[in-house]
Amino acid sequence: MLGFDVRNRDKQQGFILVTGLLFLFMMALMVLSLLNTVHLELRMSQNLAIASQQFQVAEAGLKIAENRLTLLVQRKILDLHQQLNYADFQLSYDIERLAMPFCCHEKIAYRILAKARQTAADAALILETTYAVAGNEDCQGGEAQLIRTGRGAWRELNKY
Repeated sequence: MLGFDVRNRDKQQGFILVTGLLFLFMMALMVLSLLNTVHLELRMSQNLAIASQQFQVAEAGLKIAENRLTLLVQRKILDLHQQLNYADFQLSYDIERLAMPFCCHEKIAYRILAKARQTAADAALILETTYAVAGNEDCQGGEAQLIRTGRGAWRELNKY
């Protein structure tokens, strides 16, 4: 007989339910995996944005220190330290006069360290550069002269 058999129906009861539950479990695992991946990528992009902002704040610290040097160069600064808040970051810079073994021909070189951190618990991003400004010191005869005024190349002092 080609029709519906009542005895066959009793043997297959519950198979669709088990298959449906298995399918829903697999879909739930795929959704959880997708959510985990999206959360990880979101955290990575937030960290990248914060690192970029931190670098920009440290760069701004170098520029602030350079501007401060050009204003105060006539006072014979030996070292200077300042700490301030800038764009929700803690920014500090240190300026130290470099002792040079050559005549600076009315130019004075300084070492500038700029540190930027978001909170006290975070690691600071540290940038270092040298900066030469015009001063009022005269050279003595026969010494090599420093010609360039302005910033040298900066370098990052953080260890990863």
